[in-house]
Amino acid sequence: MRFIGLVLLIGLVAGCSPKQPVPVRFGYVETEAPSSSQRMEITGAFQGRHYQLRMAHSQDGNVSYKMLNGTSGIIQDTVLRIQVSAEPIHKQTVRFTLNIDSLQMVEEVELPDVLHCILLETYPVRSFSTSDTIPLTSYTSGALREIMVDGQLLQGGSYCDVRNAKLPPQEWHKAFDMKEYIWFELLFAGK
Repeated sequence: MRFIGLVLLIGLVAGCSPKQPVPVRFGYVETEAPSSSQRMEITGAFQGRHYQLRMAHSQDGNVSYKMLNGTSGIIQDTVLRIQVSAEPIHKQTVRFTLNIDSLQMVEEVELPDVLHCILLETYPVRSFSTSDTIPLTSYTSGALREIMVDGQLLQGGSYCDVRNAKLPPQEWHKAFDMKEYIWFELLFAGK
């Protein structure tokens, strides 16, 4: 009888292990300047778990990744609040400031067309758990479109086409022929 109780206890402890994925809800919080600052709230039963923020930079479909917090942070609550701000420093340089709890990360990146880029929601359609990589927000000039204005064919970026497609950022290069863009991701321990 004690053996069965011990087996059940081990099963319960293993089921509560931080290694087991738990559901995560993700949402955007309205900001005054949505094109240059976005706030996100990630909620779930993930207290005590480790996390990292990662920047992905897509250039002609080739993606390079950079971890932004060298050591992983530990989530203290059931709500993780993240704010990302983008500030053009030069026509080809943008400064990103990421605030998460009391941690602040600053990253400067060179892009060919900073003056036409905005922070853009990724609006994922699927649900996530702590075993997933969660796309937070992106920085892009949108999908290139040709439009006729006063008899002239001009090119412009469509942010709505990208946002409304609800595709993961990894697919934007192929779907919209995007040449270069950035997105930020949240990873929980073990990813």
